[in-house]
Amino acid sequence: MANLQSGDILVFEAGDNWLSKCIAKLTNSNVSHAAMCYQDETIVEMGSHGIACSMCKEAPDGDNAYLLRLSPKQDTAPLLAAAKEYLDEKVYYDYPDLVFFAGLIIYRAVRSTKRWQKIMDYILELAGAELDKMLNKMIHKDGKRAMVCSQLVYQIYLDCGANYKIQIHDGLLQAENMLSESELVCLADLASECDSIPVENTAAADSAVQAGWKEPDMEAVCRELYETLEEGQQDNCELCTANDLNGLVDKAKKFLDKMEELLERAGVELPVRALFVAPSDLLKADNLAHMGTVHITRD
Repeated sequence: MANLQSGDILVFEAGDNWLSKCIAKLTNSNVSHAAMCYQDETIVEMGSHGIACSMCKEAPDGDNAYLLRLSPKQDTAPLLAAAKEYLDEKVYYDYPDLVFFAGLIIYRAVRSTKRWQKIMDYILELAGAELDKMLNKMIHKDGKRAMVCSQLVYQIYLDCGANYKIQIHDGLLQAENMLSESELVCLADLASECDSIPVENTAAADSAVQAGWKEPDMEAVCRELYETLEEGQQDNCELCTANDLNGLVDKAKKFLDKMEELLERAGVELPVRALFVAPSDLLKADNLAHMGTVHITRD
């Protein structure tokens, strides 16, 4: 692959599935996945079943991806060594999609509608349960390291030191530039402003379960979330009041507290928000140069 070099970052455009479309929608972008060029025509990436090293090549009918390269350029040996360490250890991806979506939504500013409140309540309930499972696993793993970062690429670069750390503004992670619009809210900001908020209404979660979502179907959840976000852009949608959000803010705070505990047990020295770096954030990093687009197929 003549255009690609070891250590390069590939940020892939979203596919047709609801999971990819939802990530792109939440981040106001057209991308949903990231990987790093490894060596000998391979890329290293994190999927739902763990870390993988995939053979790949450039092809006209391949998936469209943006090619990013660290600037100023650094020796790629530390990046390859960091990636190899994760591959050799076969680090498991104990980071369910529901947890990623919960964190992503908590840190992104959205227009809160009644329908959004319902699906978010459901996602936070399930994500909280998943975090409990993750913490229990870590307690009984006898020190085995878990890959808890949502973006393997960001973690690999971070492991290599200050000269490699991908420089992403906090504002991009929290979408602070959007908060000037009065109808947009950021649950992370609301949760940080209070120690405890009484939960006055849990009917949203109960309604979600009664609607037939007893077993999480991520495609169904993502479709509902996507359509909810679409609906939120319409002028005639029913918006939540500040009181309506009390229950969500309380659950968001509990979620973030559990994330901090998980990081502490994993020995990861990262702020919680860094776990929810989205592929679109990489496109806006100060020290990643855009080298154009490529079409990639995996074998």
